[in-house]
Amino acid sequence: MVVPDSIMPRFAELFDGPHQGVKVVEDDEGNRTLDKKADTGNIFDYSSQEKIMLTPNTEGLVFVSEKGKYPVIWTPNDEFTGDTVNVIAQTEELEGLVDYIQKLGTNRGKWRDLFEPQSIDASMVSIPRSEEWIAFGKEVYTRRCEGCHGDNGNGNGPAATFMYEFRPRNFTAGVFKFRLTPSGSLPQDGDLWRTVTRGIRGSSMPSWHMLPDKDRIAVIQYIKYELAVDRSDPSEPYAYFVEEPAEPPIYIGQAPDPSEEIVAHGKEIWQQAKCWECHGQTGKGDGEKAAGLEDDYGFPIRPADLTSGQFKSGPSVRDIFRTVTTGLSGTPMPSYQDSFSEEDRWALAYFVVSLSAFTDPLTGKPLLITKNDKENLNNPELKAHASRLAYKRSSSEYLAGEYAGEAWAGRKGIELLENK
Repeated sequence: MVVPDSIMPRFAELFDGPHQGVKVVEDDEGNRTLDKKADTGNIFDYSSQEKIMLTPNTEGLVFVSEKGKYPVIWTPNDEFTGDTVNVIAQTEELEGLVDYIQKLGTNRGKWRDLFEPQSIDASMVSIPRSEEWIAFGKEVYTRRCEGCHGDNGNGNGPAATFMYEFRPRNFTAGVFKFRLTPSGSLPQDGDLWRTVTRGIRGSSMPSWHMLPDKDRIAVIQYIKYELAVDRSDPSEPYAYFVEEPAEPPIYIGQAPDPSEEIVAHGKEIWQQAKCWECHGQTGKGDGEKAAGLEDDYGFPIRPADLTSGQFKSGPSVRDIFRTVTTGLSGTPMPSYQDSFSEEDRWALAYFVVSLSAFTDPLTGKPLLITKNDKENLNNPELKAHASRLAYKRSSSEYLAGEYAGEAWAGRKGIELLENK
């Protein structure tokens, strides 16, 4: 792909392929696979018991992230109906280049303090429908969103085949994960604004906070009224946001103060709610039910690794409380609003946050923090007026580094005075 309005050229030599015109055939088990007679080099192993699920984009391009597996063309929603595909695979050179670019700055450095958007909580925002805004929103969508979400919003744009872990949102189904509205309800405009502005951490959905407000307002209008529409019956299109107005958002009050007692209570709720069945006893996403989980579209979905400190809908205890309360529509993650009291849900949220405490999200290893610093970071009485002042190592010995400490504190919402 070439990014619009960019001088970025193609680097086809970094891929194995393309192997063009590979036939899609049916195997003895009824799976759609690829013709083993085709010249695909050493990309696939047709004797392997381990399968790799491949979803072609609308142009029939298939990206293979791991070689040596049995290929299965996975299109549960008729994402691609053609009978031939073009196959490309990742090479060691491409993998090495990506790792190097990330090391240069994508995952490191103080830039996070400046680039990462501020917390946003705007569920009560309501944007009146406007045909003029919708028309402008189409222009914004075509330029900024179509490459992943597709020209018709079905989540299978040209770049979608490269997003094998987290598929782009299929707007045509009218299902949205991140909301402050009750389970089963569509999101409010403010919920969509928050997602577009903040992005979804750990996925390919970037933060668009740098776009002008009018662009974000317009693209939300276009998504709501033109893309979130069931057109399976062309004579009677079903516009979800017209037929099913979003319910009022759930009220979230002030979070209780953190304490060892509330974290301990949260651990009890973790067991009672059986969160460990999917997320694992330690929260790494390796529970006994983790393998084989699917989203509502039939795509494999992995439980979140709660020890990484990277949460898709926000890292604060308030964000976790919201997710526990509303659930994530379209996924196996349920709402616990009716199952547990508000007190229990706050406790569970604090326990989830504690699973990644003092852990470097880049490596998964403990941050090297002195005992005294850790006690101060855990002290709710110590505060600072800005997160960048939340942590500064108190000794000359090497710890985690100021940048890592500041980024960690910012993600956790901790504000502490500098030690003098």
